Amino acid sequence: MKECTVIACSPLDAPLAIAAFQEKILERHNPDKIRYCSSIEAAHCLVGAGLGIALLPGMLCLKAPEYVCVPVDGAAELSFGVFYHEDRKRAHADFFIRQMSGTE
Repeated sequence: MKECTVIACSPLDAPLAIAAFQEKILERHNPDKIRYCSSIEAAHCLVGAGLGIALLPGMLCLKAPEYVCVPVDGAAELSFGVFYHEDRKRAHADFFIRQMSGTE
């Protein structure tokens, strides 16, 4: 593992839980073999070009036959919320939340 190049999200651009988990994993890796990028899209491009493996949240990994997503034990769960403009009808947000929670 220490010989392969690891592509990680920039700790400045990543949510705290992701940045902390990446740091825990990468502290044992050769610093010359770590490449940081500022977007998920850039990580996908670098992986697609064969320049390394990416350390990403599973839900952000591309779902395509040429990519493989391997779960990592011990990773923090991500927290999500619903973000919307206050001028929009609250009913739409309520409906969305019910749909996502499976209560609709």
